[in-house]
Amino acid sequence: KIKKVKPDLGVVFGTRRLLDSTINLFPDGLINIHRGLTQEYRGLDSELWPLYHKDFKNLGVTLHYIDTNLDTGDIIVQEKINIFKNMKCYHLRAWTTELAAKLLRSVLINYKDQGIESTSQDKIGRYYSFMPLELKKIAKNNFEKYTKHNFMI
Repeated sequence: KIKKVKPDLGVVFGTRRLLDSTINLFPDGLINIHRGLTQEYRGLDSELWPLYHKDFKNLGVTLHYIDTNLDTGDIIVQEKINIFKNMKCYHLRAWTTELAAKLLRSVLINYKDQGIESTSQDKIGRYYSFMPLELKKIAKNNFEKYTKHNFMI
């Protein structure tokens, strides 16, 4: 279907590793929406691993080009999220998804008018796989304990 439509640019969100032959179908690139900061947390459950590690300053969203490795492509835009008092762990997916949508809208508007600028990653973060349920419970408790005692950061 992609070969038939021949899009210039593509966007993916929550995909598996793509083959080079798929990536190469998009002459202007393929953008990945990553709910995490790729310089610290690549891979899966990227909004949860910082909570597990009590690394609350590294929660955010990265839009980056897909390359042949996982979450190592040039960064288009990246933004941290604001954490607020009594924020719950289940809020993170909604907040990061809303932020990703806002950032993507801005990128696509710029693409239409002037193209997309990007920069190479200055640091490649550790790759994380799926977080097991027991670790998710620890991450949730870490985050909710933190937000109970802290205001916006």
